[in-house]
Amino acid sequence: MSVISIYSYPDPSLRKKSNELTLPLPGKDYAIEFINVMRKANGIGLASRQVGDDRPFIAVTRNPEKGNDEVEFAINPRILKVSRDLQIQEEGCLSLPGIWGLVRRPEEVYVSFTTLDGSKKKIRAQGLEAACWLHEIDHLEGVLFIDRAFKITRGVDLVSSFHGFKL
Repeated sequence: MSVISIYSYPDPSLRKKSNELTLPLPGKDYAIEFINVMRKANGIGLASRQVGDDRPFIAVTRNPEKGNDEVEFAINPRILKVSRDLQIQEEGCLSLPGIWGLVRRPEEVYVSFTTLDGSKKKIRAQGLEAACWLHEIDHLEGVLFIDRAFKITRGVDLVSSFHGFKL
């Protein structure tokens, strides 16, 4: 049984910012459990803030639109560069079940991060994967996709019940 559970909005942990992580890094067993929690919830990404962990790390599925199940576990992820070209994706969030909205984000993103073994890595992501990286990095800053959505497409009745939410 998993000890990690996904927090739901309006839990205050979701609005906190993460600080840069120094040693020790999360262990491999914790990372595997974290990724398994994401997969069990049918997610393609998960941020540490969503499970109440103050350390800045995320899990992102690589090329999810191609049915890929490879997941990148990224510690201290940083956006290096984004494209000028924008895309609109319908986004949802494991911490906001039942709510979906249209979000405009860069089509392409370059990200650097630390891996579990402490090495540095850089990746380039496009399309849905790029949106996922940006969505999960937003979580580390206390930003939710509903803060960026220009239209809620599903779960409008749920959003209207959130106190203080403005779209």
